[in-house]
Amino acid sequence: METAFAASPYATALMVIANGDLDAPLAVVCTTNENLEKWGKEQAGLDFSSVKDLAQEAKARQEVVKSFVAAGKEAGLGKLELRIKDVVLITDVQWLPGNGMTASMKLDRHKIMEIHDKEIKEMYKRN
Repeated sequence: METAFAASPYATALMVIANGDLDAPLAVVCTTNENLEKWGKEQAGLDFSSVKDLAQEAKARQEVVKSFVAAGKEAGLGKLELRIKDVVLITDVQWLPGNGMTASMKLDRHKIMEIHDKEIKEMYKRN
């Protein structure tokens, strides 16, 4: 799923959360800020003072989910994998070794969950 969803123009990196507590997958997304801002201004007509403010908008999260579903369909994901429901948009951190990635550039899921604990808990509450 992560490989397929990474084709979205809004994601530089992402981690899918899919466990028994959830009825649909969720994701933590490091955003491609320029693309998200361009969408917010040109296509959504949203008024925001920073990309961080834009990332809090439900419309922005929905747009990213929509782009993940489109990328997933293109990659041939199944119906269950395409049920992604919500995302947390991280605009101010890029995952690097020691800060979300391992030395071999794989996702450090435990570290990401630790770093973005507050945002992930808020996403769980929404869902």
